[in-house]
Amino acid sequence: MAIQQDVRQSWHETIIELFELDLSPVTQDNSDVFYFTNDIFPDGTKPVWKGKVYEPFPIAITGFETSTNGPIPQPELTVANVLGTLAAATNALDDLVGAKLTRRRTLGKYLDNGTSPNQLEEFPKDIYYIERKTSETNLTITWQLASKIDLEGLQLPRRVITQNYCVWEYRGPECGYAGPPVATVRDGRLSGSGSSASNNYINAFNAFNAAVSAERQAIANRNLLEGKAIAACRPSSFPIKKTFSQLKNEPYSFGLKDSGQDLFAAVQGNAVNIGEGSDYRLTRTVNTGFGKDNNKTGPVHTIVQTDSNNKIIASFYSATPPLSFAFQLRDDVKSFVGIVNGSLVSVVESGAGFQKGERRDSNIAEVTAVGEIDRAGIVCDEVQADFATADADKAAAEQARQSAESALSAAFAALPSNDALFKQDICGKRLSSCRLRFGARDLPYGAFPGANLSR
Repeated sequence: MAIQQDVRQSWHETIIELFELDLSPVTQDNSDVFYFTNDIFPDGTKPVWKGKVYEPFPIAITGFETSTNGPIPQPELTVANVLGTLAAATNALDDLVGAKLTRRRTLGKYLDNGTSPNQLEEFPKDIYYIERKTSETNLTITWQLASKIDLEGLQLPRRVITQNYCVWEYRGPECGYAGPPVATVRDGRLSGSGSSASNNYINAFNAFNAAVSAERQAIANRNLLEGKAIAACRPSSFPIKKTFSQLKNEPYSFGLKDSGQDLFAAVQGNAVNIGEGSDYRLTRTVNTGFGKDNNKTGPVHTIVQTDSNNKIIASFYSATPPLSFAFQLRDDVKSFVGIVNGSLVSVVESGAGFQKGERRDSNIAEVTAVGEIDRAGIVCDEVQADFATADADKAAAEQARQSAESALSAAFAALPSNDALFKQDICGKRLSSCRLRFGARDLPYGAFPGANLSR
């Protein structure tokens, strides 16, 4: 806020205090609000704030200090008892006990008649209530003020909380339920009133509940089979039928890993997929004979494409598939394998074609063998088929529930407003009653403070 920045300056305009005394809690008349201030412009103009003119009136107020320790502040308000007129009003209205006092503060320039009017720029309001009159003389009257949470006889919270029992008005603003009739006070079934609209509604309501139950069962079955499929189809658990790790002679068979992520695999010169549903997985590391301390790793290079004059016409390198890099594989002979856009290419020493480019020391790849999975006797395919069926059943159940919900909405719309079903529909004020109307996971916040007992 601009006002917060203003007061941080070494100089700022005068802070104007404005007071609103609301007597409506005492008089029950909303028009009994008075606006007054200690401040006035040098030319005698009265301050105007948010369209209200504040009358100059002698007033003193102390005790607005705020602290996180100790009792709640109880400011004292002292006003001038001019000609005893205020005393007469005070005595007639039981010392104004319960009246609401609001203190507003802003800079003079932000007033409606200031140099830079802005009704949004003000400090936080202070709201207090007159608790008791402490003194009265011919010159002044003093009241002790209290916070709205420090009034005598005030109960917090204002709403009595009863564990596991909803105190909200059914279909009221706090409850928020405005749907169709659901159940009797004991969460029992509704009975039709005999009219065709009532019978149609009961049939649609029962069909909808059945569809909801069927959908929940389908979702549970689908989730169960999904977990079984994940466990049964995890490649790391499959047996290996054959391992490929030929490094020194083409066609190559190898896998490359970087920071634990599978990057590329080739079997007899052909790129193969690695991961869920693949027939291959990376297995043991193999010794390339190259790299620091023969640690089964090798340096990764970019790969460049050159013309017949050895001029570079393209450079390939990527950290994510499709990968383009050259990896130096060494056994009895030094060999290079190039990978461009996910395919193996021949690497030449010079002339037109693909050549090894600059070394990327920050990207060291681990060389592994490639194993072909033995799927004989694996239940993965069978479980995946069951999961696919369950997934389709879940989609069908969801569609059936949506159709039943539409039919219920239509039947509810056709139900007369004075139908006997509305008299039967009474909330039982229990968690079970709330679930019937909102669902298990959509209960309105605050209705049941002890709702954790239902888990």
